[in-house]
Amino acid sequence: GKIRDGLKKFMPDSTQIIVAQRISSIEHADIIVVLKDGRVVANGSHDELFKSCEFYRNMAISQEKSSITGATKEEGAK
Repeated sequence: GKIRDGLKKFMPDSTQIIVAQRISSIEHADIIVVLKDGRVVANGSHDELFKSCEFYRNMAISQEKSSITGATKEEGAK
């Protein structure tokens, strides 16, 4: 988050290419390109892909569940 915020602040009109595995890192991008097995399978905004691309949607749901489960485990450890 801090790097992305810094880039937005100091280079607001620049084109940025971000390679990420976590959807939370790219969900606010103008255009997301989805790769599967080294091939482009879809592109669009987070909302567009969530509606139209089953692979992307399944990844997003899986990561969200992992995030919630991880947070619950951390809270239980306190």
